[in-house]
Amino acid sequence: MRERNRPLVYKTVNGWRAHPKRPPLPAIRPLARGLIYLVGSHTHGWYKIGLSHEDSIDNRLCAYRTLPFGIDLELTWLCPHVQAVEKLLHDVFASRNVSGEWFRFDVSELARVQTAIVQTIAGKNVAKW
Repeated sequence: MRERNRPLVYKTVNGWRAHPKRPPLPAIRPLARGLIYLVGSHTHGWYKIGLSHEDSIDNRLCAYRTLPFGIDLELTWLCPHVQAVEKLLHDVFASRNVSGEWFRFDVSELARVQTAIVQTIAGKNVAKW
């Protein structure tokens, strides 16, 4: 019983260390290739820039059925290094951030948003909004 209550980490003179009798935590592998998607509501002007595994976009969209407003899938882009691209896009549109991965855009701006996303995926520098 005592082994089970052993802390995961302990403090040493040089800092915090994992307890020697605990198994190491599994490494998180980055998602190398996947989809960047843009979903949102024209009515509310909220859009989400997210990422997904190539084969799970339908499952991802099902998760949004619980929102109090309907959303549409605007576009998806297959790209390498999807997590890095998503972070770049969130940085580009940081001034439009509403909450987490949700951003506010006018319907008239969607073409510019899509162009900026495509350019970012292509590795071009895009000015922040």
